[in-house]
Amino acid sequence: MGLLKAGTPLKWTDALSLIDYVKEHGIKQFIIIYNKVKDRTDKELKWGDEIEYLLLEKDSESRQVYLSLHAKQVLDVLMKEEEDFNSKLITQAPLASWKPEYGRFMLEGTPFFPYEGCISCYLKCEESMQKRRMIAQSIVPKILQQFKSPNVTNSVITMSLFPLLGATSKVLNSDINKSQFNKIGDILPLSDDESNEMLTFNGPIARSPYIPDIITNEHPRFGTLTRNIRLRRGKNVNILVPLYIDENTNVNIGKQVHHLDNITSSSTTSSSTLTNLYPNIDEIIQQKKEQVLSSSYAQRLITDFEHFIHMDAMAFGMGCCCMQSTLLARDIHEARNLYDQMAVLCPIMLALTAATPMARGLLADTDVRWNIVSASVDDRRDEENNTISKSRYDSISLYIGENEQAKQFSDLEIEIDEQSYNTLRENNIDEQLSRHIAHYFIRDPLVIFTDCKQVDDENESVHFENLQSTNWQTVRFKPPPGPNSSIGWRVEFRVMEVQLTDFENAAFTVFIVLLTRAILSFKLNMLMPLSQVDENMKKAHLRDAVLNQKFSFRTCLDSDLNSKISSETFSKCTKELTINEIMNGVQEQDKKFIGLIPLVRKYLDQMHVEVNDRIKLERYLNLVSLRASGKLQTNAAFIRQFIRNHQNYQKDSVITQDIAFDLIEMAEKISTYEFIPDSLLGGFNDFAKTGSQ
Repeated sequence: MGLLKAGTPLKWTDALSLIDYVKEHGIKQFIIIYNKVKDRTDKELKWGDEIEYLLLEKDSESRQVYLSLHAKQVLDVLMKEEEDFNSKLITQAPLASWKPEYGRFMLEGTPFFPYEGCISCYLKCEESMQKRRMIAQSIVPKILQQFKSPNVTNSVITMSLFPLLGATSKVLNSDINKSQFNKIGDILPLSDDESNEMLTFNGPIARSPYIPDIITNEHPRFGTLTRNIRLRRGKNVNILVPLYIDENTNVNIGKQVHHLDNITSSSTTSSSTLTNLYPNIDEIIQQKKEQVLSSSYAQRLITDFEHFIHMDAMAFGMGCCCMQSTLLARDIHEARNLYDQMAVLCPIMLALTAATPMARGLLADTDVRWNIVSASVDDRRDEENNTISKSRYDSISLYIGENEQAKQFSDLEIEIDEQSYNTLRENNIDEQLSRHIAHYFIRDPLVIFTDCKQVDDENESVHFENLQSTNWQTVRFKPPPGPNSSIGWRVEFRVMEVQLTDFENAAFTVFIVLLTRAILSFKLNMLMPLSQVDENMKKAHLRDAVLNQKFSFRTCLDSDLNSKISSETFSKCTKELTINEIMNGVQEQDKKFIGLIPLVRKYLDQMHVEVNDRIKLERYLNLVSLRASGKLQTNAAFIRQFIRNHQNYQKDSVITQDIAFDLIEMAEKISTYEFIPDSLLGGFNDFAKTGSQ
C-alpha cells in the first residue's frame, strides 16, 4: 500500500495550504536522488513478490462468514520477529516480512530477503509463499482465541475480495464492540461523537451506507486517504461494476443497500422489498457514464452496459487483495526499458489471472478488480474529469524509455504539472522522464503530516514518495528510496490478481520474471501505441476474456527501439490475437507469432538448466499455458461456476450468506490442496503427496 509513515495527519482543510510545499520539495527530493544515483549499477538480478491475504471468521452453526477485524493483533506478533532481528535482539532472520494493508481484515506478506537471479532461486518463490501462508494460518488461531465466539473459526485465504463486503449489515461478527478497538480514535483526529460512529454505517471517514469505517486499518495513512479522497472530490466516490444478468435477476438490485438482509436462501430478489441507496441513484449512474467518455478506455467499459453494482467507498477497491512483483534492474536505463515492455503485458496478465467475478454480494459481468480499485480512489472533482483523463489508479499514460519508439507510441494526451516539469528540465532531467514525474505531480498529496516541514530533503524522500506511492498504475518505476539507499532502480508489476493457491501465485510470478529475462536477453521490443494498450485493458475486464476476446499485440519483436517505425510497417506486425495465441503462439501465415511461453522456454534452453529444476519450472509454464488455452479455468470462471451451480443459488445474481460460507470453505480446501478441482488445477494433482515441488 506504499508509504506507511508514522505521525499525525493533518485534516484536509489544514493540509490545503501545504500542498504546493509538498510538491515543490517532492520534486527537489527526486532531483537529489537522481543526481546521486543515476549512474548506479547493480550486477545481479534481485526480485520479490507481495501477496495479500483476507482474514475471515466462519460461524459453522449459523453458516455465516464475516470479516475478522483483528489483523493488527496478528501483525503485532508477525512483525515482532522482524523488529527483533533489525534491533539485533535475535540473529536468525525471519522467513517473511509482514505489513498492514488497507483493511483491518488484511495481511500483506513478502519474502524477508529478495530472491536472487539464479535459476534455482526461481523455485524458492513458491516455497516462500507456502511458508508465509503456514505461518499466518498457524498464528491466527492462537492470537484470536481471545476474540472467538463458540463455533467460530478463522480463515486466512488468498481471494481477491470478500464476496459480501457491502451486501449486508452483518458483514461483521455481532460480538464486535468498541472495547476491542481501544485505539479507534487514533485513526484520524476524531471527535468523541465521530469515534462512536465508527462502528455504524455512514461513519465520519467514508460516509458510506454500505460499510462501517471500523473495517479501515487503524494506521493513520488509510483513514486519512479515505476521508481526504472524499473531501477533495466533494462527494463519495462512484464505483459502477456491470451486473451479471441471470434468469431471475432484479436489474435494480445493484443500486440498493444491504440487499442480503431481506433475502433468504429460498427467496429471490425479484419478490423482495429492497431499500434504495439514494433517491437520485439513477442520476448518479448517468453522470458517471457521461464522465467516463473522456476517461481511459478501461473506465469507458461501463458505457456498454445498462445495469450496475454500485459502490461508494475506498474500501471496496483497496479492500481487494492482489499479488505484485518487483524486479531490481541493472541500472536506470534497464529499469526504464522494462517499465515500458511490462506495461504492454499488463492487460494480458490481468485477464489471465482474472479472479474477481463478484462485488458487493452480487455476480458481476466482469472478471477482474482493476476498475473497482481505480474508481475507489478517484479523487477528481467534476470539473477535472474533462482535463484529467484518468484516476490516480489506472494504466500508465506515457512510456519512459530513452528511445524513439517510446516517444512514438506514447500517443495519449497527458497532463503535466508545468512547474514541476520546468524544474526537472532545468536540472537536466531528460524530457521523457520529466514528463513522467510531472504527470504524477498533477495530483494533490492526500496525506500530509504535521511534521512535513521537518523533512531533510538531502537525505529523505518522504514528499516524493507521498505522490509516487499514491499514483497507483499498472507498472511503477521505482527510484532508490533515498539518496543514500543500498537499494537500486526497480520496476513493480502491479496488475495480477491473487490466486487461490501458492502454486498458481508462484507460477504467474515466476513466469513474469522469466519473461523479463527473455525480453532483455533477446532484446525484444513489444512496444505499441498506449491507446491500444488501454483498449486491451478494457477487454481484459470482460467476462471470460481469455476465451472470448482478441487483443492487439505486436508479432515482430525484433524491431530496433531506436528507430521510428512507419505506420504501414507497424500495422503489418500488429495483430488481433487471442490470449492463447499470444501466450502459446500461432502458426497461421497471416498472423504467425512464436508466443511468450515458447520465448521463455527458448531463454531457459540457452541457460542450460539442470533437469530437475527445468521440470519444476515447466510445471509453472504448463499451468500458464493451460490457462491461456482455456483448458483450465481462470479463478474468476471457477468461482462464478461454483456460485451458479450452488444448490441455493436462485439464478438471481445474488451471493447469499449460505453460498458465501461454502465458497470460503472451498477456497480454504483448495489453498491447502485438500480439494484439487480438475477444471482449475487438473493435471497438477500431486500436491497432497509432495507439495507442488
